Amino acid sequence: MLKFIKNYQILLAMLFFLALFPNVFLSKSEKRQQIVSEQLWVKHQLSLHAKTCRGQRYILLVSKTHFKLFVSTHSGKILMSMAIAYGDHPDRSAKIHEGDRRTPEGVYKIQDIWTLAAPKQSRAYTLLAELNARHLKAEDGAYRFRKPDQDIGKSAFGPRFLLLDYPNSRDRKRYDKLLAAKKIPPSKTSPIAPPGFGIAIHGTNEPESIGFQAGAGCVRLSNQDIIRLDPFVRKERIVIISH
Repeated sequence: MLKFIKNYQILLAMLFFLALFPNVFLSKSEKRQQIVSEQLWVKHQLSLHAKTCRGQRYILLVSKTHFKLFVSTHSGKILMSMAIAYGDHPDRSAKIHEGDRRTPEGVYKIQDIWTLAAPKQSRAYTLLAELNARHLKAEDGAYRFRKPDQDIGKSAFGPRFLLLDYPNSRDRKRYDKLLAAKKIPPSKTSPIAPPGFGIAIHGTNEPESIGFQAGAGCVRLSNQDIIRLDPFVRKERIVIISH
């Protein structure tokens, strides 16, 4: 039994290492191809949303395909990239309604910033401290990575919580269209599931989940990486989420 536990701990450590350093076993050629692929993706997204991004010093871009968040200039220069996790619905498509465990897709803005780096008496500190103090339960959908019977527990959101303006007008329009077509299912508390809210980029108490689909729809970063984002984060910062 002890040997099994030890081997399991080693496996978890390896998964965590691979999530943080996914390129470690790639050949030089494969690394170059991946870098080119990421650069092309970033530039393509910026060209699609050129009008929205005009005048922005930095843009945050979340790639579901690459499982990464990029910090880019408006001209497409990648300043930073980091591994992510996002909603664990198997179809990987855009969020439609509350409880569907999907991550939204589109152009969003950072609506609010909650941080444990703020003074303890401040609103930004208090809101995140209170959120992290909650024990999140598996029965409510807050289960641990690949362990649906185990609670996530406390400190689920890490040291930063960047609240996005989901649902925006485009999300609501898509939701209303599906609602009219009677394609919105019931939720646990309502005969028709609402669009949902509270989507954010945040830290985690499950570093082993980074690099995989995990969670109910938010974008997760390792606690170290989300702190590294600080110089590039402010309210109204544009965030593009796509495949």
